[in-house]
Amino acid sequence: MFRVIRQIEQALHQLYHFELRVPAEFFLIDVMPNEGFAIAGSKWGGQDWQGALLVYNEEQSPDEEPEISLGIYLSEGVRTHLETLEAKSPDDWSHDEVAAFLTAAEEISHFHYFIHHSHGGRAVSLLEMEVQGELDKFLLLYFVKWNALQAESVFNHIYIQLFETYSLPLWLNPDQRVRYQEASKLSQRFIRKHRAALLEQGKIPTVFHELRRFYRWGAIEKLSYLSSL
Repeated sequence: MFRVIRQIEQALHQLYHFELRVPAEFFLIDVMPNEGFAIAGSKWGGQDWQGALLVYNEEQSPDEEPEISLGIYLSEGVRTHLETLEAKSPDDWSHDEVAAFLTAAEEISHFHYFIHHSHGGRAVSLLEMEVQGELDKFLLLYFVKWNALQAESVFNHIYIQLFETYSLPLWLNPDQRVRYQEASKLSQRFIRKHRAALLEQGKIPTVFHELRRFYRWGAIEKLSYLSSL
């Protein structure tokens, strides 16, 4: 499992060139707290959270800097499937193994995005983390399965899987449901805009350049850009 976590982390690092301040694996937890945390989580189904970034602001006196605790929750099922996919070719991953990979990718994306922007002194909204998580899930799975001769079919299959055939768990509260739906719509706009370049190997570096700019923008810049597409 840890090898997959590290591979996801390194892929995100290479894609965005952020500073790897702390390894995500040190923040893994296997028990979901009952309350007290802000949650940026995976929308993949089931009867409970399959993965989540947990953010807790610890109470401090007015003259002290706020302290923040982080945790990356991955369910037992996700952890089990991450273990089994390590020895397989991505083309042989089962549906559940793909779902586990996407859950881990999303939460590690949330984790590093939060750290990158918080270290720069900027507050991070749950919506922008979910938008980034949706983009990163698509991109990481796309490049794991990328094949120059089958790029279009791979792109289309993953796009349908992530953006057109998903269903939200019924137990999400209304605010979470609206946030996930909005994040999905906004991230789709970015992917559609760059579809042609992602399908052509020689143009992929141009997409990477655009992604790095997008990663470093603030929430207002990001949402304004995506809304204009």
